[in-house]
Amino acid sequence: MSYFLFLRSSLAGFSCRGQHPPLLLTRPYLPQLYLLFCQITVIFYNTFALLCSTGDLLYSILVTRLSFQEHRDNHFQNSVEVLVRDQVPLSGYYYPNKMGRIFLLALEEVMGRNGLNALLNLIDLREYIHDLPPDNLEREFDFAHITNLNKGLEDIYGPRGGRGLALRGGRAIFARGLKGFGALAGVGDLAFKVLPLKTKLRIGVPAVARIFTQFSDQTSRVEDHGDHFLYYIDRCSMCWGRQNCDRPIGFIAVGILQETLRWVSGGLEFRVEELECICQGAESGVFRIDKEPIR
Repeated sequence: MSYFLFLRSSLAGFSCRGQHPPLLLTRPYLPQLYLLFCQITVIFYNTFALLCSTGDLLYSILVTRLSFQEHRDNHFQNSVEVLVRDQVPLSGYYYPNKMGRIFLLALEEVMGRNGLNALLNLIDLREYIHDLPPDNLEREFDFAHITNLNKGLEDIYGPRGGRGLALRGGRAIFARGLKGFGALAGVGDLAFKVLPLKTKLRIGVPAVARIFTQFSDQTSRVEDHGDHFLYYIDRCSMCWGRQNCDRPIGFIAVGILQETLRWVSGGLEFRVEELECICQGAESGVFRIDKEPIR
């Protein structure tokens, strides 16, 4: 209605002054066109203002994103520099290449190929990204590699996430090939499966210790204490070069022992707990293995 009032006043003004109104206002259908033109103009103005506001918002989002990306890249670069600087030097003690190969394949299984590549890049083991250790028993996979891999998992995924991946990696190590080593090679035979559970455990747990002692520079032994075993690691790759840890870090060994017991017993789960750790000042890593299954 305001537009029509405006048109009426305009026409009246022209009449009072003795002037002729513009041609646009004398045609019966042209006022509607003029009204439509005004409406389109208002819509165009509002759209233009909205686009300007949207442009300002998009610009702010872009600036914020670029600032966040720059901060993230700087944080990642600083983390990489700290991680590389904190690498444990080579120890001179070794696992056979086959065990190192199994370990890396197990990590790939639980982390994915991209996750493993990122881990190897961070701990400066890029030579294993494209070429895994050879499948032989030559002792060339240094203890320090295990320490740095274990530490890298904690640095990337945090203590809890690193612990979970190390446990799963330990289980995958046994399942992927450790069960075919030495004294464990015949555990899957029918003659072994019909033995009583306690006999299976008395054979299987010491067999794992003998495998590591025989094929690598890790020294392990087992003591039978009636209702549980104590599994000792006197020279430990997981703790090599690390001190003053606030908790035990032998999660890979726990995973290996858990999967060993599950396989030896035919699918039962047993409680395995690390009681003492070398990185906390103990002389040996000590693991308690209950003889009674959880389920």
